[in-house]
Amino acid sequence: GRFFWMKSAPYHQPPDETLEGASGKKVRRLGGTHDVEIVVKIISSVNSDPHQAIKEGRLRMDLFYRLGVVFIRIPPLRERKDDIALLANHFVYKNNLALGKNIKGVSSEVLNFFSHYEWPGNIRELEHIIEGTMNVMAGDEMIRANNLPLHFIHPDFRGPNGLWQDSSLMQRLSATGFRRDPQGFYRSSMNLFSTIAAAEPTAAHKLLVRLEKIGKLQAVVTQNIDGLHHAAGSSTVFEVHGTYRTGHCTICSDSHDMIPFYREIESGRLDVPLCSKCNVPLKPDIVLFEEMLPPDAWNGAVEAMEECDLLLVLGSSLVIYPAAKLPSIALSNGARLVIVNLHETAYDGAAVVVRDKLGNFAKSALAAFT
Repeated sequence: GRFFWMKSAPYHQPPDETLEGASGKKVRRLGGTHDVEIVVKIISSVNSDPHQAIKEGRLRMDLFYRLGVVFIRIPPLRERKDDIALLANHFVYKNNLALGKNIKGVSSEVLNFFSHYEWPGNIRELEHIIEGTMNVMAGDEMIRANNLPLHFIHPDFRGPNGLWQDSSLMQRLSATGFRRDPQGFYRSSMNLFSTIAAAEPTAAHKLLVRLEKIGKLQAVVTQNIDGLHHAAGSSTVFEVHGTYRTGHCTICSDSHDMIPFYREIESGRLDVPLCSKCNVPLKPDIVLFEEMLPPDAWNGAVEAMEECDLLLVLGSSLVIYPAAKLPSIALSNGARLVIVNLHETAYDGAAVVVRDKLGNFAKSALAAFT
């Protein structure tokens, strides 16, 4: 017979009798007086490197060497991203049957998001993303970017698993990093830029457009560099951290549309975009670490804080200065403050706080204003 033993760390040893029988090929029935020969194979699986688990005391060495005869390593999903499209469409088919739906598949923009995601939850996470997305979809449409959870559309920067937890990435995306190694800068930034390029306005963007149309919102101040507030239809937007969509020559200051360059870099046909006049690297119009904020955007944001009677802070950690100073300007001028964020901020004590995902809040607010 065959016995499948699947364990996650920490690993607990099966009864000694089970292992003795498997390794010795003999067992003795309870109350018996003689051994009975058996033919048994144990197939076992673990979800981490067994040698590392032994070193860390999470797996007993004798157990490992009793079971370890033939080893087959199945790489995690992040190491075999060519399988993502096949698996995603399999899960769509599976959930169509389970949910009684007729979703046609996964769009190319979604596959682009998936290919740049690291999948800490491995294949199970992909399966649950597909299932969760399909649960709230109707009709026979394809899964598109605006159907996905927000952490795919807008990467987390400062949370426990945020991009800026990698200090070397912060260095490469600094002003010094750009000057020293422009090719390394663009290579490091392409995962972020390509994800942003495929993003579409979310319910939060649409909420702000709706508030502007009914006369309740005068301006949007954003630290995001994706340009989605403009794309959604907001008319007055102060992008205090700039935008990745345009760039300029650091010598002649000529402006350039950067999107075609990003496509060339992602395809491998270009390493660094250069100014056609000066033959020097073009710099995206984003504020890098070590740089000052653009004066026009900053002054406009300050003026908006001074004139508002209510400030709505959506999804900001409020830890990056000088932008984190803006709520204090509004408060000092008598404005009320509302903060929607999953985590605590330094301004919570002076605000009405909504501790929820921004997407949930935006959808509820949109429904209330329509």
